[in-house]
Amino acid sequence: MPTETIANDATIGDVLATLDNAEEYVRRLLSTMGAMRPQHGAVVVRIGITGKGVMPNYRIDHAGEPSRSISAFDGQTHKPFTDVRNIDTENWSTRSLTYDEVRGVLGQIRGYKA
Repeated sequence: MPTETIANDATIGDVLATLDNAEEYVRRLLSTMGAMRPQHGAVVVRIGITGKGVMPNYRIDHAGEPSRSISAFDGQTHKPFTDVRNIDTENWSTRSLTYDEVRGVLGQIRGYKA
């Protein structure tokens, strides 16, 4: 029976095959991360694990401090959630990716060699 959720430790790279318009989704996610770096320094991203991985919501945290969330975003609109209760729940992946790792995923989608 197919699962309705994705793995607890999934990252963007793990759900590439299920993403709807993977290049645009990852590009916008990377843009959001990039916009947060001047104010927050190094950041990481976790994805929501309650969906099917088509356009997962994502949460941006301070790097090295996963308990310090900055904001969570709607995976379809890439707009921040206004309800902070959506940030700190068990609905997020246990693994995260750095800005550079997400850049690597985007490069992979675009066919760039490492």
